[in-house]
Amino acid sequence: TTTTNSVVHGSVSTAHRTLISERDAALQAFSASLNDHLVEVRAKYASVLSAEASWLSRWKSQVRMLRSGDL
Repeated sequence: TTTTNSVVHGSVSTAHRTLISERDAALQAFSASLNDHLVEVRAKYASVLSAEASWLSRWKSQVRMLRSGDL
């Protein structure tokens, strides 16, 4: 029994390799930019949620004081 290796030869031009390289670089830059933007959005909304939680806590405290007559 003989085993033969299958070899695939591709003819890829220098222009094609350059195009693929530029595409990969653009995708990597976009990915990094998107990641930075999402980090900023998460930080912004974490701050908003924290402010909302603080406001809600104060609101509940004031309602509790009004109901109990402890002004």
